[in-house]
Amino acid sequence: MVAILIALIIYDGRKNIAGLNRALFAPCHASSLSRLIGEADWDEQELEQIRMAELNRRVVRYLENYRAKDQIVPVFLCIDDTNNPKSGTKTPWATYQYNHLAGGLVRCYCLVTALMVIGPFSIPLSFQLYRKKADCQKVGQALIYHSKTELAAELVAHWQPTTDTQPFVLIDSWYVCAELFKVCTKRNFTLIGGLKANRQFSTLSCPKLTSLNDLAPTIPKSAYQLMTLTKPSFRVAGLEGQLKGGQKVKVVVGRTLANGSKPGAGIKRYTYRYFVCSDPALSVKTICEIYAVRWEIETFHALAKELLGLDHNQCWREQNVKRMWRLVLIAYIYLLLEAVEQAADYASANQLKVSLRQVVAHHKREAHRAQAVSVYHQAQSGLALDQVLAAIAA
Repeated sequence: MVAILIALIIYDGRKNIAGLNRALFAPCHASSLSRLIGEADWDEQELEQIRMAELNRRVVRYLENYRAKDQIVPVFLCIDDTNNPKSGTKTPWATYQYNHLAGGLVRCYCLVTALMVIGPFSIPLSFQLYRKKADCQKVGQALIYHSKTELAAELVAHWQPTTDTQPFVLIDSWYVCAELFKVCTKRNFTLIGGLKANRQFSTLSCPKLTSLNDLAPTIPKSAYQLMTLTKPSFRVAGLEGQLKGGQKVKVVVGRTLANGSKPGAGIKRYTYRYFVCSDPALSVKTICEIYAVRWEIETFHALAKELLGLDHNQCWREQNVKRMWRLVLIAYIYLLLEAVEQAADYASANQLKVSLRQVVAHHKREAHRAQAVSVYHQAQSGLALDQVLAAIAA
């Protein structure tokens, strides 16, 4: 298991079972890693409990300084889904889903993901496999169908934020629904998310339900304030009211000049974006700053795929697929803890934050150096070239 975790980090090629075996300095038989994933008697849930217990210890240690100062630290649960493209036709539960990068339907796994962000830690908590209703009904013993929003609600319902923290749930516009509002209200969490332009909204000054698309152009210029999180700046306005269904919220309307519009033109065209917060007492600036944290889950998905081959998993059995996901999470957590707690070993001069890419690059350099040293010593000892080549991966 340690060997496969090392291979996930240092291998440059496609991180399927065959590729990971080639990454090892002294490769096993081709079937060894397959048997580890498919036949070995190890409990994924027990491994998950160990992973989370270790992470909780690190987080509690980080929070001790703030508890001494009687400060409440915000903690964020970011929820989103990602597609993992799959080849072949035998991979279980792979279905056709729309992929934004591909611009069309691709055969893939769809994973609803929960990521907890607290201080410098961005901790992936869980992967939930989304199954289409038709696929749940195909199997011999029918499975209960769960929509993506239901899976997200389950993740929120089971989340246990660290004590003495202020919890927020961050989602995109796809997941903003009555079900998520209900579970967040029950758990006393603040929900902040994107909002689609066709959502119906009413205010005290305009009690009639109106789509945000129609409402935004009527907001006076004086209601907007300048906001700068990243370049470029944009203007935002906050409106208190109710969504269709009676949920009391604060809606934040962001306005930027549309592409091609000139700032000095007489008639300006604007592009609007909408955000919602279940706590109307929060300021517009605070809502924008908190929602910006949601980008951490996009970064996690990108790094898990780029660095650890999350979408390279081609196992056929569902248990094997989930075991590989578990190993990817363990490898990711190791890289995260190294970047946060051992930053001095990886940072360049005057660097404040170490990226996971730097940690991976460091381990790859060390692996290549160790392999070169080993080959050098074997050559010095008089081993023939064929013997040296037999000792390393082909």
